[in-house]
Amino acid sequence: MFVPSSLLAAFLLAFAITPAVNAHGFIKQWGVKGQTLEKAQKTDLMGSSFRAVASNTGWIGSQFVDSQAIAWGASDTPFGKVTAPGGTFFATQGAGKQVSVSSGQSVQLVVSGNPGEGWPHPRGHIMTYLAQWKFFKIQEEKDGIQNTLKPAYDKGVDGNRYNVAIPEGVPAGNYIMRFELLAFGQSSQAEGGQDQYYPFCGQLTVGGSSTGNAADKFATVSFPGAYKKGNIDQSTTPGPAVFATLDGSSTSSSTGSNDTGSSTSSGSGAITLAPSAPACASMCLNIKISQQSSLATQCAERDGACLCAATSTFVAAYNNCAADNCPVGGLAAAKSAFSDACSALSGARRRDGRMVRVRGVLSS
Repeated sequence: MFVPSSLLAAFLLAFAITPAVNAHGFIKQWGVKGQTLEKAQKTDLMGSSFRAVASNTGWIGSQFVDSQAIAWGASDTPFGKVTAPGGTFFATQGAGKQVSVSSGQSVQLVVSGNPGEGWPHPRGHIMTYLAQWKFFKIQEEKDGIQNTLKPAYDKGVDGNRYNVAIPEGVPAGNYIMRFELLAFGQSSQAEGGQDQYYPFCGQLTVGGSSTGNAADKFATVSFPGAYKKGNIDQSTTPGPAVFATLDGSSTSSSTGSNDTGSSTSSGSGAITLAPSAPACASMCLNIKISQQSSLATQCAERDGACLCAATSTFVAAYNNCAADNCPVGGLAAAKSAFSDACSALSGARRRDGRMVRVRGVLSS
């Protein structure tokens, strides 16, 4: 077919000035290592145990680690300019399922990108956190992208396999697993030459014999808040030490250059949902606890009994979140799980009060 030279020239010019599609990655599959993996991102959210993925680049620049997007990602992330991420923040969108894993087992993720390429970026660090409402780091690998992830490309699944061990000491319960890739040298001059943070979040139920609240055992951080703005020293990793406890011990000597310390404030005890609670219940509780400063200013941090008593603010906000996010039949279970957790706290407080009175009698 004859194509006029003027039209052909216009087509070639348009092709030449159209920017290439910016490569970005996503979690294609995940699950317990050695078992059948399930689909993660780019599938129906309510049929998945993994939070959504951005519609474009997926990264948060190092100038914007104070954005809410750094926690669990956002739908609209930058390309070709220096700007904060926006759109939908995935902290507000729970997946419909959980992956069940026992402490001591490993979670395997398949990280993919453009077809036949796998994870597209050549170098950087890997970090993993768990959270019920605040985050503690369970794994980090300096230069893990080039040393471990990139060489593990599996043509059969068109992705790079990576394993994260769930430490033995993690208490049983529902968690968000925040798997993070930190890429270096990939942001253009127009984008500010920033380090690129890629957070990916899935929903886990951890089983095992360890009990209690993770925040009572381990040094925790908040996102945003855990990282300092600006590019890091690439010989370090950002954030807290791996599996650091509140007494200062750690399974790792690496503390990174941006360690912000731990949360040690106390209260009556945290609200802890049963492992059988639906995923939407854990998601809503995590969100509302992160909003505690505006919903329940009278409550100390981790003062679960106080939060349970804030029926017109905190509890109402939790119930509204559950109504918006729980699947059909899940709302009643989410409300029941919250009520049961509050009843357990109330019972513990009464037992503690009786013990105090008994000690007083014995010492008189």
